Amino acid sequence: MLTILFGALLIGLSLGLLGAGGSIITVPLLAYTLGFDEKQAIVGALFIVATISGVSALLSLRKGEIHFRAAVWLSITGMVGSALAAKLSMWISGELQFILLAGIMFLAAWRMLAKQVSLKESRPASKARLGMTGLGLGGVTGLVGVGGGFLIVPALVTLAQVPMRVAVPTSLTIIFFNASAGLANHFIASSNMVFSLDWHTLFVFAFVGVIGSFVGQSLATRLPQQSLKRGFAYIILVLAMGMLIHSCIQLFI
Repeated sequence: MLTILFGALLIGLSLGLLGAGGSIITVPLLAYTLGFDEKQAIVGALFIVATISGVSALLSLRKGEIHFRAAVWLSITGMVGSALAAKLSMWISGELQFILLAGIMFLAAWRMLAKQVSLKESRPASKARLGMTGLGLGGVTGLVGVGGGFLIVPALVTLAQVPMRVAVPTSLTIIFFNASAGLANHFIASSNMVFSLDWHTLFVFAFVGVIGSFVGQSLATRLPQQSLKRGFAYIILVLAMGMLIHSCIQLFI
């Protein structure tokens, strides 16, 4: 129970503070501490992240902090990408999905440690480019169960020219729709597996994660974002290395 509480709080805090990172640690926590297999962990993470990001997005909506044009366009294309990738994932082994996830985690850590691109250094993207970006972001969600906020936030800032204070809640909105689309397609394709999940644990995880997200949002303006990102990036790097080694052993040995 302590593992569930601590892990869920960490997930919620990361989403509330950074608008990213929650699902990247949700999947390994479910797999390596709670006994979910790879595919169960991915589907469970989709539910948890959809719940946390959805509640957070509703609160941001009430405050008028969501960029609707960017949210609608990236959500629609993202849901398509998530649905297609969820169907594709049925033909890929869980071990290979975890290897892909480890690679995405390395990318996430690099993004968090890299120098931020300012609006002055970027140009507004065309709708076609935004659409392709949305498809790709949704594909990541449907394939390996991560929300992709570490990619969505910089895409909103650099491609859609969304101010950073609005990019985080807008990212949570997009994550909610992408994760929901992926979860729905997993349910349609493999309802028996979805029903067999430990839903009691998942609901507790999601509930505590929502509380952590509220705390994270309240602290977001008071804590140094860059220091938080660096610290979280190193945690992701350690988790990714462990996942990569374990999954390679399972797949090739």
